[in-house]
Amino acid sequence: MDLKVLPYINMSHERLQAIREFSDKLADYVRRYQAHDLLIELLTENSAGEFRNALLKALRDEWEHKGLLFSLDDYLRAFPIEEGSETADWRLTRALFSIRLIERLHELGVKPISAPEHFFGVEVEEECC
Repeated sequence: MDLKVLPYINMSHERLQAIREFSDKLADYVRRYQAHDLLIELLTENSAGEFRNALLKALRDEWEHKGLLFSLDDYLRAFPIEEGSETADWRLTRALFSIRLIERLHELGVKPISAPEHFFGVEVEEECC
């Protein structure tokens, strides 16, 4: 990553690396289990609570199959909880997570899935005739 970008997004290199590693774990999970529903949830959920619920579902599922998908420390490094933190930080973190998730899936050769009607908050118009 070009470190000249860091001052503009007000995030440490360590935190960006934590987001990258966390995203990579989820991308590997999506690929391994073809978890397209989870992928759609992670990429489209605007609520921090619902996003965490999707992560917890993946954590439980992986625990049943293979082991620990991510630890509390992994989560806290990527999504730190600070008293009085702003929604903007959550949105930026989720955006960076989503970008890296898609980037990693591309690297793994995962083909894009059909987008639901409101994918990324953009309504898709159906073609006529």
